[in-house]
Amino acid sequence: MSQPCALCGTECTKVSDLPVFVTGITLPCQQYHCSGCGPFALVAGEDSWGGPDDERVFRVACMVRQFRLTTKSEERMGLVDGDFKPGEKWWRISDLLAEYPSATDVIDRALVNLSKLVKYPMERREHQTKDIAFTMFCPKEYLANYLDAMEGMGLISLGLKYKPVGQPIQSSIDITIAPKGWERIHEFTKRRPDSRQAFVAMWFNEQMETFYHNAIKPAVEQAGFVCKRIDFVQHNNKICDEIVSEIRKSRFVIADFTGQRGGVYFEAGYGMGLGLPVIFLVRKNDLNNLHFDTRQYNHIDYETPEELMERLRNRITATIH
Repeated sequence: MSQPCALCGTECTKVSDLPVFVTGITLPCQQYHCSGCGPFALVAGEDSWGGPDDERVFRVACMVRQFRLTTKSEERMGLVDGDFKPGEKWWRISDLLAEYPSATDVIDRALVNLSKLVKYPMERREHQTKDIAFTMFCPKEYLANYLDAMEGMGLISLGLKYKPVGQPIQSSIDITIAPKGWERIHEFTKRRPDSRQAFVAMWFNEQMETFYHNAIKPAVEQAGFVCKRIDFVQHNNKICDEIVSEIRKSRFVIADFTGQRGGVYFEAGYGMGLGLPVIFLVRKNDLNNLHFDTRQYNHIDYETPEELMERLRNRITATIH
């Protein structure tokens, strides 16, 4: 059945409209196959989900499109609006929204998305306006100003048919990433892009071992990386020197602040100083004890190993490029 996509509004195939039972509550589950967003299932209350023009829905669509570009996956994504989990392989919409780019990195993230759509550095590619809005994290009504600004910065070059004087933006746009744009992409992604190592900073305590072995380690491995925890490293050096060395070898850092260990704060800060992505974790019963200076970061707060594994795997897949 043909119907507008619940995320982007593009006419697509609606596979089914079946209820999902969660903790005694029946919720609507809509399944779509969209040419842009791919196959996905959406569980959301009718009064909590707006249309494609809603800013919240637009941001979710942008993150779904980025996921497709980054992973090249055609598997169905499950999207759930709330903290409940209908089953495995579902993404919390709140987690996706938390990863939406800030004003300071939106241009870099947009350039990285554009780069994944071309085969050669100076390739001029025609993009449909309705699709490029999601690729660039910019609603269609602001797209012309956004593209003009990026061209003015020397990051992209726009085709002649882009926007004739006094006319609205065309239905398709030719865009070339300029040399300066590629330089900016390189600066944004040069943080050890070839490393497959994830450095794990956490409290070495018996109660945390279950979370490491049954959640953190399998989540990292399922996302295509390998874990490095300093107590598993054989060495003859000072421990602090070895920690610094392993962080410098890593693609990103996972920092679990459960237990409020000073070493975890140091290792997360050192990773951030190097420009590495840092994924923040904390058990829910320790959330209120986080230090004031780091509390504003988007922590994955968890209660069970199953919950942590799913959310961490999704976070790595969505944000580590």
